[in-house]
Amino acid sequence: MSLRNFAYDQPSYVARQALALGPVVAGSGGVTPKYVAHANLQVYGVSGVITVVGTSTSTATYPPAPSTATTQVQANGQILNLIRITNTASYGVAPALATVTYGPFISGQLYANGTFTGVVGHQFQYPVNSLQIVGTATTAPNAALSNQGGIVVNQGDTLYVVSGTDASAVCSLTLDYQIQPLASVTA
Repeated sequence: MSLRNFAYDQPSYVARQALALGPVVAGSGGVTPKYVAHANLQVYGVSGVITVVGTSTSTATYPPAPSTATTQVQANGQILNLIRITNTASYGVAPALATVTYGPFISGQLYANGTFTGVVGHQFQYPVNSLQIVGTATTAPNAALSNQGGIVVNQGDTLYVVSGTDASAVCSLTLDYQIQPLASVTA
């Protein structure tokens, strides 16, 4: 395998692509298989389908500042977070890994009473940068908007999704991404 660069209008750069991560393992803190980025990517969204209904109830607070946050109940489903592990060290230096969490994403379907309820076959899709909790009320309003347009993922970064505390819920997950223009691609 070697690194290649294509013309700026090559379909690999201009088309959105889907990466099937597979199912998140049942149980508290279950994870999908890990994916190591083959090129510099722009990850736009997490989508999935509920394959096994959960049994617990949990809560999530969103949207992030500056909007007014509300607490929503998740019943019979799962709370999910996208995890990104990246090397922050300079070239030639021992690796220094950092972890970034995006989410929470709720797998259930919203009903009029403010409850998300999971049912087998329910599909969901979230942009990775719109529902993340950005901190306390002292967080600057622009912190909630800093990643609009997806998140940048460097070649070699590891991505996976981790579940909340439900013991039995299973969701099959996919990432929506695009290769960054003129990025080197492993071919």
